[in-house]
Amino acid sequence: MAQTKTLEEIGLIAVELHQCTKRRKEASDNLKAAYVRWAHGTGTFHRIERDSDEWDRMMVATDPEYQLQEAAKRKERNALRRLHSAIARGVQL
Repeated sequence: MAQTKTLEEIGLIAVELHQCTKRRKEASDNLKAAYVRWAHGTGTFHRIERDSDEWDRMMVATDPEYQLQEAAKRKERNALRRLHSAIARGVQL
């Protein structure tokens, strides 16, 4: 039999989701800033075509920020899944 969750437990999971969402937004902003820094640092102020050499250089230069954003997105998705599961277990009649 599935363990039910109390409203307090569900609330704590919701707070965790909120924190994960905030971190994901911060990581996304940091990645955008990294793209801008790269553009200013290289003097690239035009649209970059995907799969071009210039695109590849930008991807390598901003990979740490990209990886942080991807990790934050995974944590947010997992927190959302945990919240949905907790709610489903909490509302069993």
